[in-house]
Amino acid sequence: MSASQDIQKTRFKSVATITVSFLLVFLLIHILNVSLNMSLNDFGLEPRTLRGLIGIFTAPLLHGDWAHLIGNSMSFAALAGMLFYFYPKLSFRIMGISWISIGILVWLTGRPSIHVGASGVIYAFAAFLFLSGIIRRHYQLMAVSLIVVFLYGSMVWGILPGQPGISWESHLSGMLVGLGLAVYYRKQGPQKPIPSWETEDEDEEEDPFLQVNSSFHTNHSLYQDVEIHYKQESSSGVKAKDKKQTKDKANKETRDGFMFSPKGRKHNR
Repeated sequence: MSASQDIQKTRFKSVATITVSFLLVFLLIHILNVSLNMSLNDFGLEPRTLRGLIGIFTAPLLHGDWAHLIGNSMSFAALAGMLFYFYPKLSFRIMGISWISIGILVWLTGRPSIHVGASGVIYAFAAFLFLSGIIRRHYQLMAVSLIVVFLYGSMVWGILPGQPGISWESHLSGMLVGLGLAVYYRKQGPQKPIPSWETEDEDEEEDPFLQVNSSFHTNHSLYQDVEIHYKQESSSGVKAKDKKQTKDKANKETRDGFMFSPKGRKHNR
């Protein structure tokens, strides 16, 4: 098994462990609430009340009935699994910020009722996964965006008010928080793969063309020396040729009697 396969297998195990752990917590709390009649939903989020402040932390853990729990658990498992798998370095931050931010927004703007359920966090995951894949233009993450749209596109109707028994404030807050986090963290986490020819610096040691140009610039003075030496040799050759011509001319003049020389002088007697 290759190293990359080992990494993927390890990541998958970690994601499965984290997701299942949350689902077990949801299930355990609901079982305790129903079987022991503990009225834990009283610890839900009640907007603009001191008592309701605790719901900022506890509301996503509580559910109204089994149908509510099962529906949220299935969506949470799928979206949280994708978040933790494809954004391993951002996943806990996205979850933590979403969890707290949604609670604060609902506490500030929600209807005077008790709000429970993890649906707000689920909306945040869906919005983040959808927009983040588009912004990053990463082919794998864009595929995740399409999957989210295909499976959970109808969730958009959950942000509309007027539905009895539905905390549309949590849904709307979750969607806004998820979109905001996707924009804020767009430069962190996985990024669009850049082709090697756009990122690799041209290495002169590996590029024959650059080697030639580098050699030319490095040894340019040598070429100048050779050129000067060549000019010097050419100049010396011209001088030697002129000197030879001058000597030949002198010999010729001597033979023709134009030069005064004691040895070549004719005496009149």
